[in-house]
Amino acid sequence: MNLKFAVLFAAIIAFGPSFGFAGDTKSGTEILFDTGSLDGVKTGETLRYEHSRNADDNIPIQPLADGEMRVLVAEEDTESYTEVTLVNGKFKRKLHRFPATQGNPIFVAFLEASVSSIAFATKGSPFYIRNRIKDAFGKGGEVTEIDLTDSSAKQITYHPFKGDRNAAKIGRAFEALKMTFVLSDDTQGKFVSLTTEATVDGTEYFKEEVRYRDAKPSKK
Repeated sequence: MNLKFAVLFAAIIAFGPSFGFAGDTKSGTEILFDTGSLDGVKTGETLRYEHSRNADDNIPIQPLADGEMRVLVAEEDTESYTEVTLVNGKFKRKLHRFPATQGNPIFVAFLEASVSSIAFATKGSPFYIRNRIKDAFGKGGEVTEIDLTDSSAKQITYHPFKGDRNAAKIGRAFEALKMTFVLSDDTQGKFVSLTTEATVDGTEYFKEEVRYRDAKPSKK
């Protein structure tokens, strides 16, 4: 992950509450930006997420079938922090550290992966794409209650380029881009799945997804 982008996305998370939604019911964005998403995750535990990416043959994106993102919750000098590691086969890369008080960094890692993929495929500005996503967050999101196999969850959906005057420049498929987040209190780290997909008339042109696998306990 580009350090500059990591800092920018960390800033978005840090200022999440400043979106200032009114009302007793939490908006999708307020749920998404909950800084307590790692409550209950013990120091030394690693949350593991499956990471996949696929696209239409005409879209220049490197597919990823069996990638993984790992979130370690650790402590140094009494300060808790999180660290994300990207895994692709034998290749491993650690990303920038974040304070554990900012919540689950899988959110940041997923956003950066999606922005990088979209920018590469469309030759668009990653800064412009990031800002459209931020604007979409500012609208609160569409919240749906759903049932999982053994628990309930909230599904939050955003359409970053809907109604955007420059959307046509990135192509019809990406103009229809949808970002979906599923969160459950019964899942370690809250995030069940994070998905960015571009589907038009039933044809899937692009999909990037991170899905919770399990939590590895501390080694003693």
